[in-house]
Amino acid sequence: MKRFRIPILIGIIVICVGIIAGSFTYIFLLRHEKVGTLFINSIPEKGMVYLNGELKGLTPITLTSIPAEEYSLKIIKDGFQDWGEVITVLPSKRVDKIATLVKMDVNPPKISSTPVTTSFANREIPIVAEITDDIKVEGAYLFYRKVGDRDFISLNMHDEGDKYKASIPSSSVSEKGVEYYITATDGVNTAYFPSDPSRPLEIKIKPKPLEREAKYVPKRPSGGSIHIVSEPSGAKAYLEGRYKGETPLKVTGLEPWKAYELLLTHKEYGDWRTKTFVEPNGVTEIKAVLKEGVKEKVEEKVVKVAERKGIEEERPRVVKKETGMVYITSLPPRAKVYIDGRLIGETPIRGIKIEVGKSNIKVVKEGYPSSTKEVFVEKDRMTYVNFTLEEG
Repeated sequence: MKRFRIPILIGIIVICVGIIAGSFTYIFLLRHEKVGTLFINSIPEKGMVYLNGELKGLTPITLTSIPAEEYSLKIIKDGFQDWGEVITVLPSKRVDKIATLVKMDVNPPKISSTPVTTSFANREIPIVAEITDDIKVEGAYLFYRKVGDRDFISLNMHDEGDKYKASIPSSSVSEKGVEYYITATDGVNTAYFPSDPSRPLEIKIKPKPLEREAKYVPKRPSGGSIHIVSEPSGAKAYLEGRYKGETPLKVTGLEPWKAYELLLTHKEYGDWRTKTFVEPNGVTEIKAVLKEGVKEKVEEKVVKVAERKGIEEERPRVVKKETGMVYITSLPPRAKVYIDGRLIGETPIRGIKIEVGKSNIKVVKEGYPSSTKEVFVEKDRMTYVNFTLEEG
């Protein structure tokens, strides 16, 4: 029995040593497999690094033999917002983390605007402001209400480059008046214009001005032309005694509405005469049929007169009515026109021929007092007469 004790004891000792050695080896290997490396940096650098609340140093920094698990990482730097994130360290791996720090915004936006003090009822009111910030303007808003109302209505102000704009709608602009103020934010700080929004700016509203009809001024017609044709052609044409050429012929640049005397002569035919008014902005057509050997008379009345001492010789006496023309307009138009008591038509009347001298022109339109003017019409000239009627 004794001879078996020693071998058994030795065996037990060997087994125990093996177990202990294996345990240490397992623990050593297990410990080295579950650690990693962490590299931390920031922009800008020199930020303080906290890992699970424990200060580790300043960026950039490399932390080795970090157990593989989750950590709360935080970086703090004066003048910048705190940066934080949850990171995971992987076994036998290197984890890089670079944080971009945001500058701390301590200044609110600046608002510059010219206050609107007056406007008209039922008209849109544009509000313009120049808004700047040392970092970024996140938003700008216009608040408005009618004077006497409790609540404000807000509008987004649109960024149009160097200015922000919004308009108070015409439906909110009454004679009671309008109050408004502007706000702007950079995401952290808020600014107001005026600085105390409980005392908003007030816009005095005037009644909407009456929109009067534009004064009608008749356009003076431009020059016209005469186109002369004769049968036979080749007749010499004289206008106001001046030779113009042979027919067919067009004479341009003539004064409108003026009466022109036209004479056509032909060596084998009698003279042909007439008077004509020139149409403005157009062409007056004249066609003459010449008679062989016969003098064409002017379209005038011929009367017989008895000579003294019983001589019954017929002599022509030309009875002429000297005439001019009138161009009559009114504001508003479509008023009835009476000349010397005779109804002529409704305005506008463009160039009607009447006798030379004084004439009374009266215009009548329903809803307006009648108006009368005495005009003097010159021979062979256009007289322009305009009536502006006021509501009665």
